[in-house]
Amino acid sequence: MTIFIVGIIGIIFLLLTVAVIVNIVLLVIGVIKLRKDKIASIAFIIFAILNMLAILFGGYFLIGPKKVSVDTPDGLVKLWSNVIEDYLVNVGNDDLEEVEDMLKEEPKLVYCYDDEGEDILQKAALNGNIKMLKLALEYGAEFDSKIIFKESKYESSIQAFLDEIGKRPKAYDFADEKVYEIVEFMLENGATVELIDEDAPNVLFYLTGWICQDKIISDEDIELVKLLHLNGASYSYELYFEYVETTAKEMVDKDDNYEKLLDLVDGE
Repeated sequence: MTIFIVGIIGIIFLLLTVAVIVNIVLLVIGVIKLRKDKIASIAFIIFAILNMLAILFGGYFLIGPKKVSVDTPDGLVKLWSNVIEDYLVNVGNDDLEEVEDMLKEEPKLVYCYDDEGEDILQKAALNGNIKMLKLALEYGAEFDSKIIFKESKYESSIQAFLDEIGKRPKAYDFADEKVYEIVEFMLENGATVELIDEDAPNVLFYLTGWICQDKIISDEDIELVKLLHLNGASYSYELYFEYVETTAKEMVDKDDNYEKLLDLVDGE
């Protein structure tokens, strides 16, 4: 489907290019013949100019910015596509000042998300930016929003955050303390760890990727497991710690914290 669309766009651009060249030729002919036959020349020139205007208008209509529908708690609203694109770029670039200015001008932007389904809350969390998270909440963004997660593979903001952060090298992003801080902020501001699908992996399962990355189970990792459990996450032995005892045991050092992690399961 994507190849088909790209092909159609390519054909349209080719036709537009040919049309522009033809009209330039007509315009030149009209100017050359102006001295010999003024009426025919003026007709050529007017026809060429009108065609050029039509081509420019058609090209702008095809590739220019358009108003698109954005789902919000108050219903659908229309926003310019180029404004949404600029907003999401600024969010991804962690540009707090620019994002704040754009939200002041158009608050409904806070409900926009990219092709991957990531909104400002998810992007800010992955950037470790608490200030951006607070700004988003002030403008009406919500953790675990049904608007954002209606077609997502995840069930909650914390699931999405832990899974995505687990795919990134620890040294490249931020430390265990920052992950704890972000998750704690999420929980304090409406994020949950409850599952709609009881058979789905819970947040602790997604946490394994982060814990096992550097082969070290830190004190902060242990505290994060406790924090999530205190807020309702089941230790879910089959889905989570079985993974730690089998696959992950080859990935982590057998230190005291490894034993503490397994003791948490035995003590539930």
